[in-house]
Amino acid sequence: MDRINERFEDISFDAGPISSRERNFIIFLEPDMIPKIEHRFEEYEKVSFAFLFFDDVYSSLRVCEKSVNNRNYNFMSDNSLEEHSNWDKKFIECLFYVQHVLLLLKLGIGMYDAQRVFKKPKFVSKQRLLLYKICENLSNAETLQLMESIPSISPEKYLEIFILRILSLENGLNLFISSLLSLNNPVINSLLEDIKEDSCSDNIKLTPTSKKLPRPANLSADEIYPIKDPNNVGLCFIINEVNIKGEQKRDGSTEDVSLLISTMKYFNINVKDFTDVPKKYFDDLGTIIDIHFKEKNYSVFFLIIMSHGKPGVILSSDDKAVDINYITSKLHCKSLHKIPKVLIIQACQGDILLVENLATDGPSSLQFDQATQVRHKFRSHISDLLIAMSTVTGFKAFRDRKTGSWFVQALCKCMKEHENECLLSIITYTIREVKAQSVSLDKTCQIIQQPEFRSLLEKKLYLKPIINN
Repeated sequence: MDRINERFEDISFDAGPISSRERNFIIFLEPDMIPKIEHRFEEYEKVSFAFLFFDDVYSSLRVCEKSVNNRNYNFMSDNSLEEHSNWDKKFIECLFYVQHVLLLLKLGIGMYDAQRVFKKPKFVSKQRLLLYKICENLSNAETLQLMESIPSISPEKYLEIFILRILSLENGLNLFISSLLSLNNPVINSLLEDIKEDSCSDNIKLTPTSKKLPRPANLSADEIYPIKDPNNVGLCFIINEVNIKGEQKRDGSTEDVSLLISTMKYFNINVKDFTDVPKKYFDDLGTIIDIHFKEKNYSVFFLIIMSHGKPGVILSSDDKAVDINYITSKLHCKSLHKIPKVLIIQACQGDILLVENLATDGPSSLQFDQATQVRHKFRSHISDLLIAMSTVTGFKAFRDRKTGSWFVQALCKCMKEHENECLLSIITYTIREVKAQSVSLDKTCQIIQQPEFRSLLEKKLYLKPIINN
């Protein structure tokens, strides 16, 4: 405790008159303390903290989901809290609102002092705090009724995640307020009145909504792939080969899957993820796609494969080489006729030495399983296809064992930042983002990664619906 008090920094607040019983407290929090602190959080506390701390809806949703999907996820240290403005003060404020009394006491802060200082929100978004109070004041029955009243959003284990999904929709906040009003709960109605006040309407940073985009003036409607149902834009299969027979486990790939799922759902693309898929699955891939793609009126199909690889092939979980052109041939199925298809592959395509603290998606040994013959057989049968590779032929693709692969992380980031642009432009931004990363071997040598893409698309592909002006 003495060490903590010695290193706290003074902080003053406009908290009104202070009686003789009250005192200012000092906040001491440094980045190197975060890894020890975050392990004291239960799953529900992680979700509540992330809901309050991250103003951006997309970021908050991503951290909440990863905290639920991966019990070992470092929800604080992996997200560089110290880069946020007044992060230490906001951290303490969030601890107070989620009532983490024990941790506050260990930091030398009593609840009485915290309550006086944070009687009104100072660093946490006022509107986000009001939404959190709604979560705390709803009964289990009311929560269930609320989730059932918004069928476009799947029910969630935690109401905070459900709310974040609503906020990512166009007019999501209004939809949420309308559903809450139908509960006729006087406490909730009072909080809703505060939310609707203009004074706090700018305190929440919503991610860009799925609002329709105006069609570019130089493009006709025939030059753009149509989005038939904005609520069901597409279907995405994610195949993640984590444990490959005889190969090193692909640690960090689950981080990629979590981010991909949240990114695809942001664009109203439904996701089906598969782990440790054997070779036989790829043989039946076309049939499986036909079964699932017919479920809804989808307009685009994504197939994302993450594995070890060698030039022209990826490895299945049973250590069989699967030719990439053989995979593309399976996309030539009835349900995907004239549908834009996007194949994304995170895997090595050659041999570059391992870099310290990084893993590469390449195997130690490989059997080609008639890859050469298959490679030429199916090449000319696919149209309306975009293939994005994490690296060019002959080189390895890097994956951080804790945070995921360079390529997938950059792709999801660029999809969010450039959501209103066509997919080819997004891939171009992704290539630039990946190339900007590097690993220094010494003062004169750096290793970089160079993704590539090949496009057989015949039109522009936008993941947001386009208004036909």
